[in-house]
Amino acid sequence: MLTNLSIVQILTQKLRSSRFILLLSLIMSAGASHALAQDPSYAQKNADFLIQNANKDGVETTTSGLQFQTITAGEGASPTATDIALVGYKGMLIDGTVFDEIAQAPLPIGQLVPGFAEALQKMQIGGQYKIWIPSNIGYGPDDQINPQTGEIGIPGGSVIIFEVNLIDFKSQAEIDELRRQAAAEQSALQAPPQKSFEEVEKLLGFETIKAGAGESPSKNDTVLVSYRGMLSDGTVFDQNAYATFPVDQVIPGFSVGLQKMQVGGRYKIEIPSEIGYGPNDRTNPRTGEVSIPGGSTLIFEVHLLHFISQAEITAFNNSSTAE
Repeated sequence: MLTNLSIVQILTQKLRSSRFILLLSLIMSAGASHALAQDPSYAQKNADFLIQNANKDGVETTTSGLQFQTITAGEGASPTATDIALVGYKGMLIDGTVFDEIAQAPLPIGQLVPGFAEALQKMQIGGQYKIWIPSNIGYGPDDQINPQTGEIGIPGGSVIIFEVNLIDFKSQAEIDELRRQAAAEQSALQAPPQKSFEEVEKLLGFETIKAGAGESPSKNDTVLVSYRGMLSDGTVFDQNAYATFPVDQVIPGFSVGLQKMQVGGRYKIEIPSEIGYGPNDRTNPRTGEVSIPGGSTLIFEVHLLHFISQAEITAFNNSSTAE
């Protein structure tokens, strides 16, 4: 494999932004939001809504006041308060206004509003659910402001409604193990002796299938690529439709190859073992089998989708911390 670090990096970055999920990434119209917040009977309308909704078929009301409905049952165990759940969801107000929607997001259950945390612990993988969260176990009596617009995102006293698909969940211990494995693999990737760009380029086989446009990534950039990795006999040992990783944290041949590409382009690179994984066998940690024999020449088909500089990543992280 090129690296499992990309999965962990994406997950870690999203976890750092978890305080924004269900609150800060709000998508709604400013006019409607202000109108709701200024309506003195808004909280009462929400309370009346819950009373009526509780009488609908299939709606369960828990002791906390959470209302819960199973649309499609899942299977297996349910997550606990210390787990991280991977979910797809759509969040709405009682008038149908959508304030947040995402296809996949990792959510630390213990860091969510109480009603959402309770609901997740009643779900099973593969299941689809609808939940209604009263404001006292949701966002409370105060207006929640969208930091991107300065407008009210969720008016105080709102019942928040979510349609949720529980895709998967993992314990913190499992996440820590993924990070450990990624760190170990990254260390192994950096093991071969360092060669200069020019030395690696001379050994690298590089073919442009379709030219891209614009600048090429530097070794300090992070790329988003689609790739397929093969041995010289055509055996596919790794492929990923969307992978992201720092250019300087992959094997030398792949790193130099990336620095010769342009966004939108498709390329084929041939990497001898001395600028690849070297003379030692590489074992698939999941199966225990040798996936790349020592001394292998590697062939990659690569589509460079995008790249971002370290400065842009730092600016993003700083703005997230400030928020």
